[in-house]
Amino acid sequence: MKTKYTILLVMVFWYAVTCSNRPKPEDLSSGITGQVLLGPMTPVVRSDKIVPDKPYQARIKILDEKRELVTEFETDADGKFRVPLVPGTYIISPVAPRPNMPPHPEQKTVTVEKGKFLETKVLFDTGIR
Repeated sequence: MKTKYTILLVMVFWYAVTCSNRPKPEDLSSGITGQVLLGPMTPVVRSDKIVPDKPYQARIKILDEKRELVTEFETDADGKFRVPLVPGTYIISPVAPRPNMPPHPEQKTVTVEKGKFLETKVLFDTGIR
């Protein structure tokens, strides 16, 4: 009985190590960096009084092309983040703080290239119009 558990444990460990989509140390030179912004901040946009979008702290999920979770993290207080990823195509999926209520997060698809950090903006729509 003990042997069966040992074999099962070894198989689970092997699967976790070989099938993980987490970056290996040599892959830490690529990923996504950026900032989450909340906007618009006013109902009317005027050319003489521009109100910029505000930094927004948020929870972000990174999904692969099959929509499987790769990683999940929270931005800093200024909405900034940096996440190492192996090269590939990913979906940035911000988590709504209150589902079906503003602010509404906007998903986006990005492609990470080897040796580069892609800079991007992630938007949460306030619904103010």
